[in-house]
Amino acid sequence: MIVRGFSPYVFNGEVGNFVSPPTDMVSKTEVTALSSRGDNVADITFGDDPFGKLNALVQSKSIIGLGSDIMLLLKQDFLRNGKNSTRIGLICTVDLEGKESSLIPHESTIREFVDQRKNFLRMTGAQVEPVFLTVSGTTIESYLLSLLPGREKLFSFDDSAGVKNSVYILDDGTRIREISKLLIKAKGIIADGHHRVKALTEINNERKMLGLKPIPLLSYITSLDSNSIEITGIHKLIRKENKDIMKRIKSGFRMRERPSYSSKGNVVFYDGTFREIRPTQLTVRILRSIGIYPETPADYFQFALMGVQTKDSVTQHQEKMIAYTPYEDRAMLEVDRGSAKAAVLMPSWEKEMFRKVVSSGRVLPPKSTFFYPKIFAGIVMSINRD
Repeated sequence: MIVRGFSPYVFNGEVGNFVSPPTDMVSKTEVTALSSRGDNVADITFGDDPFGKLNALVQSKSIIGLGSDIMLLLKQDFLRNGKNSTRIGLICTVDLEGKESSLIPHESTIREFVDQRKNFLRMTGAQVEPVFLTVSGTTIESYLLSLLPGREKLFSFDDSAGVKNSVYILDDGTRIREISKLLIKAKGIIADGHHRVKALTEINNERKMLGLKPIPLLSYITSLDSNSIEITGIHKLIRKENKDIMKRIKSGFRMRERPSYSSKGNVVFYDGTFREIRPTQLTVRILRSIGIYPETPADYFQFALMGVQTKDSVTQHQEKMIAYTPYEDRAMLEVDRGSAKAAVLMPSWEKEMFRKVVSSGRVLPPKSTFFYPKIFAGIVMSINRD
């Protein structure tokens, strides 16, 4: 990856009140609650006049620039399995241009979401949340940790997921060059932000035809092999009752009633009753024949949901019938309320299985993974002025 310093913009006030959960994870109810606080990034990302709101905040100096050729360090402290954990990552920009892509996707995208991100970027010129990238090994983690002692904190806040976020400025040219050398041969695995990457890539292709410079990607980079990274599944809410889904599950999967949901193991189908589903031997053979890992719950659930379909028909159909949440309690509550017909509760990922899928070149269905902790929207912004 070619990483660079950039000109960061940050909120000039109580950052904890300004940030929001990642854009694709915010419900309409949360948007209303966030907007009621006063200035919040949700007013930009979901408001009727995103450019006007952003411009007003910049003009009033509620959002300020920190200078140029800067990188930021983000330290996150949180509880993981009842134990204190710390993750360190780098906020910078990454060049999307090059003969060979330096970014590795692992999920397909939904056209509607890509177009939404493109429209937002065209209207505002702003990237309001970094794309979450990981690199193999722990070298970058160790290096960034070595930079923290004695460094003055720019700001800190506790986010709504219970994570303490602390941000530090890195404006030392020597250190920035060292980081660039460390990452020059690295491939960035896209953990979160596939739609934003695709949107910016398409916009840069349009800019190239117009003779304009490409816009670099606002990114957060950390070590995939850090003990502080957890990969869970994103749960699916089936909005409408579908006889075909139940027919495929009953004919192609073994079902076993369970007393509750566990994040370890297999997919659990919840419609008021918990039922674990696992592919039959015949289904396993079918999955392997079409290039799908039957060991991967995200893949075999997709088959249960859609059967064998083309990529485009899957995404178009999925947009109409599926909603997503990383929180199993929220998914079950939607079913209990009658807002969804059923919830498909996904297990956590084993990191080695995730690595196997990525190294194989397999692109998973949309919303297959949830990397924790997330990077909140509004923590830092990049604004393109041309």
